[in-house]
Amino acid sequence: MAAGLQTGQPMPYLGEGPVVSFTPGGSLITGLVNNAVGGGTLQQFQIFTDVYRLGGEVVSGFSSLRVVKGEVVWSPRLLTDDILPTTTCTTQATIETWFDLPSYPVFDDGDEIYIGNGGLVIPNVAGVEIGIFIFKPTMLPVDVDPIIVALPDYVPSCPVVVPFTPPVDGAVWEVVKIGSMIYIDADPEADPPVRGGWQVTQNFIGSMTLPGSNKGGGKQSLLPAQLVTGSGGSQSSPFQCFITEINGERYLQLAIGSVSYSSSNMPLIFDGAFTHTKQAYFNKVQICPSGWRTSYNEMYPPLYPDPDPAFSNTIMEGGGGFALPDSNDPIGIYAFKWDADNSLGDGGDFLTGGLPTLAIFALSNPTDINKVTKDCGPSIYEQTMNVQPMSGYKASETELAGDWGHCHTTWLNPRKIGYNCKAIATILPVTNTFSCLVNMEQIGVPMVCNTIQAISLIGKPSGGVIVFSYGGIPSPIPFPVTTTFLPFSIIGPDELALFQCLNSIPELTGNVQVSRNYGGYYVTFVNGLQGMPIDLLTANISGVTRYDYTYQIVQYHTGNLDLTSPMQMGMTQLMNEKDLTEADDPYNKNKDGTPAWKDIVNKDDCLACKNFSGDVTTEGVYQMLGFENNNPSFFIAGGCTPGDVCEHPFQVHKNSEAEGTATYSVCEGMVNNIIPSNITDTFDVVVGEEAYIWVAVGNTGTAPFVLFPDPDNVTVDSGATVPPDTDALGYIAIAHIQTDGTVAQLVTGSVWASRIKIGTNTAQYFYAGV
Repeated sequence: MAAGLQTGQPMPYLGEGPVVSFTPGGSLITGLVNNAVGGGTLQQFQIFTDVYRLGGEVVSGFSSLRVVKGEVVWSPRLLTDDILPTTTCTTQATIETWFDLPSYPVFDDGDEIYIGNGGLVIPNVAGVEIGIFIFKPTMLPVDVDPIIVALPDYVPSCPVVVPFTPPVDGAVWEVVKIGSMIYIDADPEADPPVRGGWQVTQNFIGSMTLPGSNKGGGKQSLLPAQLVTGSGGSQSSPFQCFITEINGERYLQLAIGSVSYSSSNMPLIFDGAFTHTKQAYFNKVQICPSGWRTSYNEMYPPLYPDPDPAFSNTIMEGGGGFALPDSNDPIGIYAFKWDADNSLGDGGDFLTGGLPTLAIFALSNPTDINKVTKDCGPSIYEQTMNVQPMSGYKASETELAGDWGHCHTTWLNPRKIGYNCKAIATILPVTNTFSCLVNMEQIGVPMVCNTIQAISLIGKPSGGVIVFSYGGIPSPIPFPVTTTFLPFSIIGPDELALFQCLNSIPELTGNVQVSRNYGGYYVTFVNGLQGMPIDLLTANISGVTRYDYTYQIVQYHTGNLDLTSPMQMGMTQLMNEKDLTEADDPYNKNKDGTPAWKDIVNKDDCLACKNFSGDVTTEGVYQMLGFENNNPSFFIAGGCTPGDVCEHPFQVHKNSEAEGTATYSVCEGMVNNIIPSNITDTFDVVVGEEAYIWVAVGNTGTAPFVLFPDPDNVTVDSGATVPPDTDALGYIAIAHIQTDGTVAQLVTGSVWASRIKIGTNTAQYFYAGV
């Protein structure tokens, strides 16, 4: 969007401006907040679209059209000009209301910044262009102010034909197109995808001078020079800092951002060394020391009885901020994360939460800052490997997810807990003064140019007013130096406020125009004072209050954060000691030592990260949805410990032996792609006796429609001998348990079975793949 246009030349009747896309979700309230924090300037006749709300509820299928109030300057063209001689003059008025049209209803929500104190209700109908026009009737006995209208599918003709009952009969019309808008339906399948919403074309922005002359002969009147500068809005980056002034108080605001971080099972390692990388986002900043946070309702009075909260969705703390004391005390903002999910006995506050933390610290508080400004690096593990088989490491005897007691045993022992810390910004106070300077920008020359004076506000006021004087006469309406937010309106130090201030001085009434420049304003002397040299305005700032300090933001980081602390392996230590038990391994000696985890070199730093003087927690930190912890398995297939690993289907294992009974289990296998329904059962055999484990395969139905095997009748069983086949069941022995307890495997894979029955003979069963 154009930042501003110079209006010292006639505007074209119908111009084509840059195209700027807005969607119904883009709230105009966000624009006001951006304006408050310095993110952008509202321009006269700037067009906004928004969702339409009635009683606080969004009305589907409709949107609201709003246009910022603006000033129009024109040269009257009166019928009397052809009869009576007149002097060159200009007229100035602010368009504050919409012309009453049947096309769209006008709603009034009390916002005095916009034309009609609200806007128009417009339907979300694709393909119908809505134009916003300013019409000015001319060639009348009396001068008439311009009007603003919004019309669908309207293209002015020449001469201008007004497409409605004109407010003045017999007028000759001039028209300027402010802009247009058209609704586009979303099309995600397009290439590239089309994002639906209102597309706004802003043909004109800023205060306006209509073309025209003072006489019917077309002689161009002397138009007032007008300098206009400005800046467009900006969009905040994650963790970007702003300082907002609200009614004499200042607040630090931070944009919402996400963070990537690691969360390992350090130091409680059972399954091996690994790191989970996750993502969360910050919607809150912790305070240390506490007492600076101010809630939304306290710091930002609602603009409406039922305010639209959409403006706050990019700022932490619900769009609010953190009160800044007017003192010489710098503050720092840090994000930090310990790479641990579990506590170290009496571990720090952040070892149990598993989430990162974002906190504000007063730099005069080194005790708390030193707890988090660590450079501890990644989690470090060292590997201890015993080359002898170790007893006491079977899965059934430990808490481990798998048998670690194979031909050698490896333990990963924590040596260091990983940590990461990022500095976001430092807020530095600077001694503040305030002054108001008036300089001559341009000296007026008759019939050539007008006098322009520049007013500059230097320093940071906290409140109060400036009284400007001309020729020793003070302005009855003072100029406010700060923005005041009232429950239903905003009063700010803008062009309109300065115009009202200067225009209240009798000799300046109707003779000044005001526009904004960088850091101040331009005042152009027009009409009765055009082309004349003008003495400098004077400013009385005795009614202005100021802060003792302003703040400078030193931003170290913007954008989403990376607080990952990857795991790193250290050295490997080899041992060759027999008869080691679980209590002897280095991991447990570290875990159960005195003190616990005595070998973690940065344990003291971890334990010190608690007992802050403020409310430093992980509140307001939200983990992104959909993350699951899938721990790796270090189960070793085919290890040297017998009886625990399935090497082929239907393999039989001896699980345990106690009180004269041995227990056996069967590995999963299939008969004709059917897994026995009780494959997870275990079978008891008396020690010293031989036994068999078999698979029984049944059938269902009657001849000639017999289903074999029956999917619901395939089972595993055991006994001293294998039962003989019957018409109902066929049996296949898969293992022979011998008297010494060893297993003689008879089947070493899945099998395919067939059944043949002839006449009255008992059915016969055949098996392939044995």
